Amino acid sequence: MGFGNKITDYAQTAIGSYGYTVKIDTTALLFENIADIQAQASASSTPAPSIGEVPLSTLMGYLNDVNCPNLSYNFSNGEITICFNTIAFPYVDATRFALFGLRKAQAATSDGDFLDFPDKDRRLALNYALREAYEIIKGKCPQDIQEIIDDEELRVKNE
Repeated sequence: MGFGNKITDYAQTAIGSYGYTVKIDTTALLFENIADIQAQASASSTPAPSIGEVPLSTLMGYLNDVNCPNLSYNFSNGEITICFNTIAFPYVDATRFALFGLRKAQAATSDGDFLDFPDKDRRLALNYALREAYEIIKGKCPQDIQEIIDDEELRVKNE
């Protein structure tokens, strides 16, 4: 499996002499903000970061600018518009990109809800739930569960 998403999974929304854009509705991804985007032209190349977020008018101006940066973006109203330099990142299956950002909190209201924990933090989340259940049912948490929580919280703090 390659890095990120294939660029060709998204339609080009604007094409210029030196760059092109794709637009992605991020509503379902629950992004609160985008910290960066990285892209790679092929599986053997190193992912490259963007120059950062720019105003939409600047981004659209890059399309026909000989100095079009390799990668830039604009995030507003739940949509991200990404500008790719045509030479650095051609619109082909091998070109891939990834979004990095902060997601909105998602409430867990039933046992069928999907909780989005990183794999490395599942043990901590599970033991938080066990501690809560023990405190509700028995009034106190067993020592071994509290020790696991303490160890996991220390691991997270030291990361």
